[in-house]
Amino acid sequence: MVSKLANETLQHIFSYIEDASVLYSIIQVNHNWCENGIKFLWSNPFRDDIDIINQKKILPVLIPFLKKDKLLEIKNGNNTMIYDIGLFDYPRFITHLDYSSCFRIVLKYFENNKEDFEYFIDFLEKRYFERSESTLFQTMSDDSELSKILVITLIILTVISHGTPKILWLKIDIKYNDIKRFLNVTDYDSDEEDDTDDDERIEVSEIKSRYRIIINIESSFSCFLNADDIKALFANLKYLELGKLTIKLSILEVLANICKQLKTIKIEERYFQLIREPLVALIKNQNNLENLRISGIANSLKLEYEATIFEIFSSLELVARSLKKIKIRGILVTNDETFKFFDKCRNLEILSLDTTYVTSKNFEKISLAELPKLCTLKLFDVCSNEEYDRITNPIQAIFQNKKISLDLRELSLLNESIENHHLLGSIGENFRNLSFFSTQITADSDIPYIFTILNNSPKLEELRLVIPLPYTSIVNTAFITDLVKVLPDRINAINFFNLICCLDKYRYFLENCTVNLKYFHVDFSVDINNYKEFVEFAKIWSKEKGKEIKNCRESRRKLYIAWK
Repeated sequence: MVSKLANETLQHIFSYIEDASVLYSIIQVNHNWCENGIKFLWSNPFRDDIDIINQKKILPVLIPFLKKDKLLEIKNGNNTMIYDIGLFDYPRFITHLDYSSCFRIVLKYFENNKEDFEYFIDFLEKRYFERSESTLFQTMSDDSELSKILVITLIILTVISHGTPKILWLKIDIKYNDIKRFLNVTDYDSDEEDDTDDDERIEVSEIKSRYRIIINIESSFSCFLNADDIKALFANLKYLELGKLTIKLSILEVLANICKQLKTIKIEERYFQLIREPLVALIKNQNNLENLRISGIANSLKLEYEATIFEIFSSLELVARSLKKIKIRGILVTNDETFKFFDKCRNLEILSLDTTYVTSKNFEKISLAELPKLCTLKLFDVCSNEEYDRITNPIQAIFQNKKISLDLRELSLLNESIENHHLLGSIGENFRNLSFFSTQITADSDIPYIFTILNNSPKLEELRLVIPLPYTSIVNTAFITDLVKVLPDRINAINFFNLICCLDKYRYFLENCTVNLKYFHVDFSVDINNYKEFVEFAKIWSKEKGKEIKNCRESRRKLYIAWK
């Protein structure tokens, strides 16, 4: 009966499927399903859930579209490489472009097909392109391995641009592992999956070389983006993500003038001062921005930093009414008027502040705002004015504001540098619809409020309690023997950090736990030498309860168990 479904119905169903392996299975069912599902599989061929082995197969599929009138044949000695266009116009389906992934695919293809790659480059130079007329080749200043890889990457982008009416999703996030083969790094391993890209991983002598390589990579994309016939390709862009190592200035300068329909902007940057003007212009030009993620480095260059951050967030006043999700990470918010835009965020649903300094005055801006649709609030590793923190928790006023939605479902409060004071008391009485709750315990006086929150949260499904290390000698953890008896029935995931340090408490908690746990994660405050006994008891307890362990990870500091 499924085979008789109308094409429109099949496409509507397939449009909700994001998993590449499922989409691949769909196109294997029959010819009709293939015709209706292929465009969804090929809408994002550079997606993360496709392994690099399968991604390398993309290159030979796209190459033939350089010449659509016939098969593309490239002589390799006595052999001939034949690239066939196949049944579908694949470039026409692509709406998602991950430039960094595209670069990575070409790089991996180069590693495994080096000889064919060389002949392909030679063919392009001598027979397909005139070097003097090709912008692609003019951008390459030498015959290096990197230049050749960038040429092929740009050709793939050109193929996509010729067949694609619009790109809706753009991501550029070059990782350290993508470029370290071009550096003088003694521990380079082409098969190593390591995306660490912090400066600490690179010797001082290599930093300049690293940025030269990144600039070359980004310049090649900027060259592509600057072509007049290419700019229209991004006019309907909805999603933009630029990673930490990306040199963003020239890219943002182009996109700020052509993109008006962005729904999501994700920017990770070390020095916002360098991209201040185009980023502000990009934000102000949006008609319906919904999701903003700004990530920085707390020890960023200080020159003009405060003014830059103030101007970037002040620009949000023009788009605040459409914002639904805001995530701020690694930012120093020192100007007391920076968060003034929150007063207009009437549709905000998710707010996350992570590893961020926020003055108490800016916390007041949030606490005075009307946020009737807020359902998720995450405040992690936030610090504020030190003098003010000694007498009160600057976050507390947020939970005393009745204009902030009482329908809050996810709440995370983990701020080691700020004591709770009476923060938890404000939560227990007002928020009764929590499904996820995570908080720190900094004093014994916090414990009664934890019980109040549990008693008032019948919908709670996941609980995460943390005693920060500086407070482990202050808080009496004996309360967990009573805590296990008042857990809401819906709880299926529990995470304890520094609450359990001996086998007896661990055993008692599980033996008295009546909820149907799916996950139990314990971080110990000290090294546990007998952690194997914890694992063995969990296995015995699971067998007695008829629960099958799906995953178990243990060490001297951690124990994580997941049940089917």
